[in-house]
Amino acid sequence: MGPLLRKTVLCRIVVRVSNVFDEREFSNKEKNYGCCGIQCIVCCLNRGSFFHENSSFFEGKGLVFLWGGSYEEGMLYKYVLMLHVVSATVWTGGHLVLAITILPKALRERSVDVIRQFEMGYERIGIPALIIQVLSGFWLAYRLVPDVSQWVLCENVITQLITIKIGLLLLTMGLALDARLRIIPNLHEGNLKSLAYHIVPVTIVSVLFIIIGVAFRTGGLF
Repeated sequence: MGPLLRKTVLCRIVVRVSNVFDEREFSNKEKNYGCCGIQCIVCCLNRGSFFHENSSFFEGKGLVFLWGGSYEEGMLYKYVLMLHVVSATVWTGGHLVLAITILPKALRERSVDVIRQFEMGYERIGIPALIIQVLSGFWLAYRLVPDVSQWVLCENVITQLITIKIGLLLLTMGLALDARLRIIPNLHEGNLKSLAYHIVPVTIVSVLFIIIGVAFRTGGLF
């Protein structure tokens, strides 16, 4: 597609968006669903620079786009997002294996060694994955909402999801620190159930991390 034709298509998309949003009221959920679809079309045509050049128009319509700016910024966003998704997969997948396969075996055999062997192997990739997930998550959140003070205001779908993710992170850190400092140093057959009460919630939270992450791309949870 040539530059002129591409510009024409983009302008028509913008005009159509403007007319639609001027004709009727949309909820935040509907706006975000619309953003996701329009963004995919336009970014495929123009690599995101169109959003940077016309950001005031979209902001005036109350639209929130998940990436934009120059081509280089768009590529950086994609790479950080890929890194975030891969690290989240490692963290969540490892805990699902631990909770569904390793933990029942350890409880059944009343064996601490089963847990320790898994932890020794998994922590080599699990902890770095968590660190990468947290750092990339904050970077992505900052890119979406540069004003950090708005992260906990829950004024729109994006800030609501950011708030939920921060809450899940704090819950994960609390459970992990309690297990690491109080249970694991004194782990024996008698307190395996206490460790299980930490493993299962952390696993559930890790799955919720994935669900909330997907909600950023689909316009919300409901």
